[in-house]
Amino acid sequence: MLPDSGRLRIWNILSNEREIVLTNSAGPIESAVFSEDGKRLAVAGKGSQTRLWNTTDWSSELLGDSISGQVNRLAFSLDGTHLAQAGNKGGMVFDLASRKTVFRFQDGRVTSLALSQNGRFLAAGTERNLIHLWDVNSGQPLGILRGHVASVEGLSFSPDGKTLASCGDNRAKLWNIETLQEHSQPTSELH
Repeated sequence: MLPDSGRLRIWNILSNEREIVLTNSAGPIESAVFSEDGKRLAVAGKGSQTRLWNTTDWSSELLGDSISGQVNRLAFSLDGTHLAQAGNKGGMVFDLASRKTVFRFQDGRVTSLALSQNGRFLAAGTERNLIHLWDVNSGQPLGILRGHVASVEGLSFSPDGKTLASCGDNRAKLWNIETLQEHSQPTSELH
C-alpha cells in the first residue's frame, strides 16, 4: 500500500514484476487481504465500501453491505466463502455466495479479526486486550478470551477450527475453542 495515496501495488512474486496498481478513488486504503486460494482480494479504504477484486482478470465489485464508519480489518474464511470486516464500531460477516450479511457485532475498536475454515466461528481482538468469539450461524457469543496485557494484534484459526492463535504484547498464545482456555504450553515471547 502507498500511504495516503489510495493506491495498492500488486506484485507477482514468481516474476518479481508489478502486476497491477489498484486505486481507491474515495481515499487511502486501510486494509487488504487475499483469500487463501489467491483468487480474491478484499480492499477497504477510508470513505468507501469494501471492494472485492477477482485476481484472474482484476474485475471488481462493491460488497452490498458494509459497516458504519471506517473499515480497518478484513478476514476471509479459509475456504473463501465468507468475508469479515471490522472497524472502530464493530463489524460483520458477509456470505460471498448469497451476497448477504449473516452476522453483525458491536464491540468497539477491533484490532484483529479471524474466521474459521468454514466461516462458522469469528474471533475479534480488541484494543482492550480481549478476544471475543461468536458462532456466526446462530449469532451467539461463545465467550471472551483473556490473557493478553495489551491490544491483540493478530488472530488465526487452525484449519480444523479447534485452535485459535493470537498475538499481542510481544507474546503468542494458543487457545482451545471448545474449552475457551489457553493451551498448557508456555507462552512464547516474540522478538
